[in-house]
Amino acid sequence: VFRHLGTSMAELVKLRSILAERHLRMDFHLTDSARDYLADKPATVWVTAHLGAWQVANLVGTHLDIPMSTAYAAESNAILQQELYRLREGLGTKLVATSSGLRPLLRELNAGNSLALATDTRPENGELMPFFGVDALTNTSPAAIALRTGSGLMPARCLRTRPGYYRVEVCDPIVSRCPDAPREQQARDMTAQLTAVYEDWIRETPDQWICLKRRWPKPGKL
Repeated sequence: VFRHLGTSMAELVKLRSILAERHLRMDFHLTDSARDYLADKPATVWVTAHLGAWQVANLVGTHLDIPMSTAYAAESNAILQQELYRLREGLGTKLVATSSGLRPLLRELNAGNSLALATDTRPENGELMPFFGVDALTNTSPAAIALRTGSGLMPARCLRTRPGYYRVEVCDPIVSRCPDAPREQQARDMTAQLTAVYEDWIRETPDQWICLKRRWPKPGKL
């Protein structure tokens, strides 16, 4: 896991080079449903997990010519934050700090900009939902934001095929299976579908899942 974390940091340093050479280094694969949805390039909530080359996955917006903003968690160390911000600018997207709350994220979508989020980590405030069969605090905000703004919820991941080369997979958009239910119930349903996607990804390459924070509650803490 820490080897892949180191690789991810190296990829962050080399983002500008990867972006400039994406036609040589990256293969992009979209499902038919994803391609149909994106035909008119509406604002979309793109979601991924901290798995594989998860930072490189953000380059899908530039490749598809989709205006996109990337949400990031600011570091408490000011010097480290300044350096990481500089490196993240290599994504070629607008950067929005999650510490600013939901309003800036909503503004991006309402302005027609898609939003990229990594949402597999434990939130400080979330809902208990099954994750690999065990209840865990889960972030339902991406689905709630998509429902509130009428945006799509699109999972995408980036796999390392060999050193310096990548395959980006854009999956089917996630839609509510209970469209007449209250928005909160729809958000839970969509989040459950997204969690199932993450589970499948992690099962394929569990060693590449970067989970540095306790994901499940300690016994007796539910």
